[in-house]
Amino acid sequence: MRYFRIFLLHLQNAFELRSLSVVWLLITFLNVWLYLLFWQGSIQSEGISPGGMTLADISTYYLLLMITGSFIASHVDEDIAYRDIKQGLLVAHLMRPFSYFKTKFLEEIPWRIIQGTFGIVVFVASMLFFHINVRLVSDWQGIVTAATIVILAYGISFLWSMILGLSALWITEYSGLQQLSTVVSIVLAGYLVPVNFLPDGMRLVADVLPFSYMAYYPIRAAQGALTLHESLRVMGVQTAWFVFFVFCLFHIWKNGIKRFTGVGQ
Repeated sequence: MRYFRIFLLHLQNAFELRSLSVVWLLITFLNVWLYLLFWQGSIQSEGISPGGMTLADISTYYLLLMITGSFIASHVDEDIAYRDIKQGLLVAHLMRPFSYFKTKFLEEIPWRIIQGTFGIVVFVASMLFFHINVRLVSDWQGIVTAATIVILAYGISFLWSMILGLSALWITEYSGLQQLSTVVSIVLAGYLVPVNFLPDGMRLVADVLPFSYMAYYPIRAAQGALTLHESLRVMGVQTAWFVFFVFCLFHIWKNGIKRFTGVGQ
């Protein structure tokens, strides 16, 4: 019950700052539409269907990318690195009878709900207003596997964001590591182009690293583009990364907290 109350408090705070969610969504929306317009123009002028994807597939992919960026992508690392560690607010968390990780999870969820809802509204509005032919998974088996992949994607996204944020316990300038992670994610997670458009070598790297499992594969699962065998493989890799990140997070926290010094306020 106490964690539910914490969730409600953070939900109230997120609603108070909902205009900030709209700004972030608009940034994602503009990026997605630039990519979408580029590929639409390329396909219509050249008549080429890259990666075996039709215009409807690509349109659906980039519209779903907008929802992915607002619903799955976790950004808790900035709050951890700058507010909790550098400003010393972690002291207050350590003195409370609540799990720090559960608190940060409940703090992040309301933002994902609000931004994800805005993303769905814009998705539907774009589909209706621009008459885009959207292709989504329709069978129950595909829906269940897609939902599982999306949940696991958020899990590893949140854990990775926590690890990035807690790295501030070890390094003085956290922003460099954050920017490196962002650049790698843009390329290997499918934000710039779908992973199946990449050269063979880069696609192999993307299949090994966790970034494509946070964005590209959840989108493809929602499109119904994955077979049952492919979906099981994706869920297996996601589970492996989830367990590995939990292990890393435990050791980073256990050893990093000994290095933390906060003057308080």
